[in-house]
Amino acid sequence: MQLLFFLCLLTFTTALQCTANLPNTCECKCYNCGYRNGYVNVRCTTVPNLYELLTTLENGTFYNVEVYKCENPVLNLVRLPAFSTFKLLINHCGLESVADDAFTDISDMVILDLSSNALTTVPPFPYSPLLESIWLTDNMIRSFGKASIKGSSSNDSADLSRGSFKNVPYMTDIHLQNNLLTEITNATFANMEELRIIDLSNNKLNRIAADAFQNLLPLINLNLSFNELTYLEPETFHNVDAYPNLYLNNNRLTHLSANSFVGNKRLDVLHLQNNHLAYISPGTFNGLVDLYKIDLSNNNFTNIDDVFIELPKLRLVNLSNNSLTDIRNTTFEHFWKLHLDLSNNQIRSVAPNAFVNAYILHLDNNQLDSIDGIFSEHNCLIHLNLHNNLFTEITNTTFNVLTQLVFLNFSNNHIHYIAPYSFYSTTLVSLDISNNNLTTLEPYSIAIKERPLQTVKYGGNPFVCDDKLEWFRKYLKYEVRNGRWWDDNYIVEPVICPVLEKKKNINCNCDCSNT
Repeated sequence: MQLLFFLCLLTFTTALQCTANLPNTCECKCYNCGYRNGYVNVRCTTVPNLYELLTTLENGTFYNVEVYKCENPVLNLVRLPAFSTFKLLINHCGLESVADDAFTDISDMVILDLSSNALTTVPPFPYSPLLESIWLTDNMIRSFGKASIKGSSSNDSADLSRGSFKNVPYMTDIHLQNNLLTEITNATFANMEELRIIDLSNNKLNRIAADAFQNLLPLINLNLSFNELTYLEPETFHNVDAYPNLYLNNNRLTHLSANSFVGNKRLDVLHLQNNHLAYISPGTFNGLVDLYKIDLSNNNFTNIDDVFIELPKLRLVNLSNNSLTDIRNTTFEHFWKLHLDLSNNQIRSVAPNAFVNAYILHLDNNQLDSIDGIFSEHNCLIHLNLHNNLFTEITNTTFNVLTQLVFLNFSNNHIHYIAPYSFYSTTLVSLDISNNNLTTLEPYSIAIKERPLQTVKYGGNPFVCDDKLEWFRKYLKYEVRNGRWWDDNYIVEPVICPVLEKKKNINCNCDCSNT
């Protein structure tokens, strides 16, 4: 809306032209200047003197005014010359403070970017009904208290207090990542009813007051990642009912209390990875009826029973890199077509029917030696990763109920035997049995009922290239000559067959040079 308004202003502007006497490091481009919808951009990679540059723009009308570096640090930004611009960017100019009236004469400004400076606080802005987007990333901001021209601040506690944005009632996004903020109070964003995006990542936040984000109903993205939070007050996100993404990853959270997210009926994605979570209280996720994805990877969980009961729409769960040892059959029973990542745990046992509703399942890098009986006839599994476990053999009953299975990875186990027809009931397209202890393959051990495999990886096994393996050599040769395995999907190792070129008439011979 503001962009349309600004272009309308330009429509009635006559004699649009580039400003003369710009430094050599600046470029001015006038787009469609012969038409009523023309506009002018000024872009400077570096400037010797910021005020001299902006003085040359006085009384002009621009779309973007961008300064990416000042040769001489400005330190204190005082009142700027009058001009009109949709976006004003002043980066890498050494700003330590900004005067209260610095932007009073800048009209029609919608985006203000003061990133990559040395600001320690942010002053109140003049009344700016058009200002929507403020970028203050990569500064040293400790507080939002009212600043003097010199930018001094008596608040050393680095808290985030209300007052800086009261004159920008229609602000939609605020970007404060990479600063030194430590606290958010329940007054910080009070009455900022138009906010859509708040990015507070990479600060020093250690406390968020209850109801800190109250009544921010239009929020679509709240990023609190890479801070120092250890605990969330109950109802911290009370009535923040509309944002789809909440980022709390890379903090120091140790546990979550009941009702931590109550009132967030439309939350879609919750990021809690890379914390120190070991326990989640029952009822923590109460009310998250639309939650689709949750990432709890890289935490300290040993048990996750009854954690996900209240999440009816959950489809993606990442619990990789925790300390789980067993999975019960009630943990994931309430979901359908679940994408579940349990890789890099210490899982030794899985209860029967524990993954009845899994669609994609990652169990790689665990301590499993058998999965017999854990899948029921009523399953929808298409992708199963069992890389780097403790399997020693594959029987012809292990996969007889996984009729929809398409991708299977058994690499880096200790498998020395695969029974004939082990995968016959599946619809496998890709099979990886590389880096095991196989010395031979029984006939029909990789046979599929519906169609031949498209990809087989079997390198890194100590195959004995003798008469018992002759069928496999012929099998490879047949698939290559019939054109099914002559593209990039066909993977073959020198121990069985020389490296194949992309031709159908390749003569494939058994090669025992590596055994």
